[in-house]
Amino acid sequence: MEVKTELARRMRPATLDEVWGNTEVVETLKGFLKKDIRPQTYLFKGASGCGKTTLARAYAHDLGVDDLDLTEINASDNNGIDDMRQLIENLSYHGFGDCRAVILDESHLLSNSAQNSILKLLEEPPKDTYMFLCTTDPQKLLRTILSRCIQLEVHPLEDRLMLKKLKGVVASEKLNASTDVLEVIVEKAEGVPRVALKLLDKVEGMDEATALTTLAKESSVSDIIELDVRKLCQAFLKKERWQEISAILKTLKGLDPEAVRRQVLGYMAAVLLNRGDPIPAIVIGYFADSFFSSGYSGLVYASYGAFQELHS
Repeated sequence: MEVKTELARRMRPATLDEVWGNTEVVETLKGFLKKDIRPQTYLFKGASGCGKTTLARAYAHDLGVDDLDLTEINASDNNGIDDMRQLIENLSYHGFGDCRAVILDESHLLSNSAQNSILKLLEEPPKDTYMFLCTTDPQKLLRTILSRCIQLEVHPLEDRLMLKKLKGVVASEKLNASTDVLEVIVEKAEGVPRVALKLLDKVEGMDEATALTTLAKESSVSDIIELDVRKLCQAFLKKERWQEISAILKTLKGLDPEAVRRQVLGYMAAVLLNRGDPIPAIVIGYFADSFFSSGYSGLVYASYGAFQELHS
């Protein structure tokens, strides 16, 4: 019997045409492909799992980069100045094909000295070499690095599009999964295709009742942070002092600020619908814009803005 690889690997986009969602980013990159002179340094920023590295790989493929000429570096493991010096030395040699690419994943984890060491590389990459930085926290990158890159904001998939894509996978792969099961998968995945495909792999072949029971036990990102976010929302609703709100915000440091923002919006929207209370409307106003660029600082700033208006 043939053993297939997991869905997340089989469905991984190889080209920009195969990418799910993020139409604006995809069209921007396709526009660069039509130009005689293309930018060589890019920064993909967005929440964890939304497809930054996938987009970089797909774009590299469409640029004509061979697998042998694609270098991926995880900055969580290789974040020092010596690692970057080694990269610069490696790029001084000719590649196997006409062009090559480097993907620096989790680039915000690079040390300051490492970031400074690649400033010249990002400003003037070797001919036919493309540099892709991927990050969930661009505010931790030096401003001089940000200024050298074409910045592209990547978003999680909308639920409707995720459901449509999953139905397409079920049909093309001849899988057994009902719409009800797929809708729960979409809810748990929170816009992350990789998570959705892994969950689909897990429950494929189960009857509907068993699949739904299994999925109910799965924790989403929101489930993990829900308790502290609920405390934050309740602190706003009770018009607590800044000291109380600040203490809660400190417990949220290190978590994905975008996931926190979406949780706050969901909680406050529910309160607004049920009570018609003006407080959640004020908080929603301050949390309406994404924290992809501002990160944790954006979360704190939005919270302080809401606090100030609630106490004015």
